Amino acid sequence: GKHMRNPALPIVPITHRNSVESVTSDLRAQLRTKRRLVINPETSAALKKWDVVTVVALAFVCVVTPFEVGFLTASTIGPLFFANRFIDAIFVTDMCLQFFIMYPARVQFQRALFVPTHRMIIRKYLQSWFLVDLLAVVPYDVVSMLAAGARTQLRALKALRLLRLLKLGSLARAMRILRRWELDVGISHHRMTLVRQALTVTIASHWVTCALGIVANLQGNACTTAAEVAEGDCAESWIAGFA
Repeated sequence: GKHMRNPALPIVPITHRNSVESVTSDLRAQLRTKRRLVINPETSAALKKWDVVTVVALAFVCVVTPFEVGFLTASTIGPLFFANRFIDAIFVTDMCLQFFIMYPARVQFQRALFVPTHRMIIRKYLQSWFLVDLLAVVPYDVVSMLAAGARTQLRALKALRLLRLLKLGSLARAMRILRRWELDVGISHHRMTLVRQALTVTIASHWVTCALGIVANLQGNACTTAAEVAEGDCAESWIAGFA
């Protein structure tokens, strides 16, 4: 019958100069060298710990970033500024790791088959989530502070504040991490769907509140009384019409 051959392994001819033992040792050495630059999510304990750190950073971004854009008037150098830089450092490190983490090609017999080729891992990441992750690590608050120091127009500053919402693109990392956990822990699809829906409802309620704050900041100082509307020093909203 036909023998199955792994295309990733080189064909080494057995001659009188090399025995079976030497060929086997050579193949093992080549496999160790080939997989030295990649990380297997199934066997790497360090990667599992790093995923926990990344999830904590994603929770911070998911809650704090919309609040900053919606309710904080200006970016200043303080504890929150340094916390954001620490989160950015985590995401930049995670971006570098993505060039080495094996990705699942398919699931066969309830087991994920991972691609161990480093070149294919790099190509897969560049063609999928690289641009999203890159836009998410740009320090838009630093750019906003520099623009404010240069006396940029108010509309440009407001646009820079809205660009900070692109950091929410880092939540795409959560999809990759949940997929790895689902394959590793063996969580059923129904339970994973329930967890995702619960998180979606919780996050959506927070984001809607922050969106109202963003609208108020873009609108300016809203009028609260009919006298303020008459003076014209504030922005008239539909709520002021009932005053």
